[in-house]
Amino acid sequence: MTQKNYDASLLVRYPQGPWPNSFQELLLKAALWQGQESLLVWREWRNTVDFDSIDSGSYRLLSQLYYNLRSHPIEDPILLKLKGIYCKIWYKNQLLLHQLEKVIRAFEAAGISTLLLKGVALISRYYQNIGCRSMNDLDLLVSSEQVEIAVQVLENLQWYKKPGESYSRSKHLLSIRHAQTFINESGLELDLHWHILHQCIPELDTAFWQASESLQIRGGTVKILNPSDQLFHVCIHGARWNSLPPLRWAVDAWIILQQSPDLDWQRLVNFAEQFHLNQPLYDTLGYLKFVLNAPIPVEVLEKLAKISNSLNEKILYEHQLQPFPRIKATSVILDYYLSFQYRYEEYSLKCQDEQSGYSEGFFEFLKHQWKLDHVWQVPGILLQKGWRMLHKSISLVFKYSA
Repeated sequence: MTQKNYDASLLVRYPQGPWPNSFQELLLKAALWQGQESLLVWREWRNTVDFDSIDSGSYRLLSQLYYNLRSHPIEDPILLKLKGIYCKIWYKNQLLLHQLEKVIRAFEAAGISTLLLKGVALISRYYQNIGCRSMNDLDLLVSSEQVEIAVQVLENLQWYKKPGESYSRSKHLLSIRHAQTFINESGLELDLHWHILHQCIPELDTAFWQASESLQIRGGTVKILNPSDQLFHVCIHGARWNSLPPLRWAVDAWIILQQSPDLDWQRLVNFAEQFHLNQPLYDTLGYLKFVLNAPIPVEVLEKLAKISNSLNEKILYEHQLQPFPRIKATSVILDYYLSFQYRYEEYSLKCQDEQSGYSEGFFEFLKHQWKLDHVWQVPGILLQKGWRMLHKSISLVFKYSA
């Protein structure tokens, strides 16, 4: 496998996917590479990009850029702006970590085991400085059995459901939702997770919990993913289209790789094959290897490339990379037949297991999946969006059947 083959494949399959453009790649390299290589790409980026109009995804990398360039003899007034951005991120992260301390202590007192995810875990374990990585919120994982008590603890700490999102405490909903967003009076946000990935895979959650590591932070003990699982999570989470350019996953993955020379690569390959996630893992690791020169064994990519994908898996993966509007969830047609079907079956089984004996229908399932307030909203959304999804589904089926 060569860089040329990888790049050609990626561009043909996903010309509008979540991958950085040429200007964003320069910024990534300037923020991550060392020595003269970093300075060269920094100067190229500086000479070709209007600093005052950079995209929001690039803006989130500027504190890491400042930290990487600060020791070089660079005379540029823009460094003062970069330092200001760094200080702003440092301050907000301190506020979030202060809130985290309160939540961890309250969870411990309630007997709740907590696993840190995303930014807060990466800053605590991998980043060298609290100001290097921006955080929009706190991400905490609890077991599905402790969600109810965790929600109660958060409400006691004056964290409440984010406005605009519905929430139900019915236990059978845990199989179709992966997290719930809470917000406090200061406007800070916290995502309470009970599944690690959007795909809601209980077996993967169990494997991650069992191999997690303990970490002392802010006066309490929490769990974090081991380095191999952390890299897997960062890559899979990053392989999704987002209106905010998802560049940060590449920086997170790079930092993990630099500080974890003994990764269990076979574990990543096994997870990718078992849970049908080989294509997003292949694409993200390939980008790190061939574009950013990250230390990833070519043999790992070759193993991932040999794993076959079903037609449904190909369609669903490409669908999640497409930049078209959604309603706080994925599409009606594709996700129902390719993803919702499994979730709805799980949902129905859990409904039947409840003591009340009340079995909710598919529209009730869609209401919760899309975070709607009323069942009567579902038909309108089906009619409004169904025709768009039908056209997309047919075009993708013909593409992969050709």
